[in-house]
Amino acid sequence: MISVAIAAARKEVRAGLAASLGAEPGIALGAEAADGPGLSRLFAAGGVDLVLAEWALLAGFSPPALRGARPLVLAFGCDAETAIEAFAAGARAVVPAGAPAAELVAAVRAAACGLAVVPAPLLATLFDAEPGDPAPVLTGREQEVLAAMADGLSNKMIARRLGISFHTAKFHVAAVLQKLGAESRTEAVAKAARQGLVML
Repeated sequence: MISVAIAAARKEVRAGLAASLGAEPGIALGAEAADGPGLSRLFAAGGVDLVLAEWALLAGFSPPALRGARPLVLAFGCDAETAIEAFAAGARAVVPAGAPAAELVAAVRAAACGLAVVPAPLLATLFDAEPGDPAPVLTGREQEVLAAMADGLSNKMIARRLGISFHTAKFHVAAVLQKLGAESRTEAVAKAARQGLVML
């Protein structure tokens, strides 16, 4: 039996999630929370396997709070950008806003089994470069991060410049390095300059 707590600001959202999950065999609903303090109490109390939480409520929590072994965290209501932040913060699974009940249930079951759940649009964002491409395809945010790397900024400074969290900046830097096939920031910037992706 997978025990699931629900955290969302609006009562109707909590009710909809409960209706989607409550009728599923093998899933038991636990406590609910409507705000950050309530979510903190859910984490502190334990007693559930997974917390299904609205990203807007999770965004203020530090990564160690989300990375504990129990309860697992499934963030919902994310777009591609906030999904990256949710994973960087320690969420085990991410479900986009408006996901159908079947997708939500599948995400809960997968996360409870120890799998990470990534929505297809986020996969496309992370892995949109085809092998053998003359130049990797970078997302708009990755191009901004690459430009900041070319300016010599640290991850902390990149986060400040772009108005994103440190963990998200670190995630994007790693994605840029991976897409460029580089082992260091210097190598990444040099490769990007040769491919016309950045001006030095």
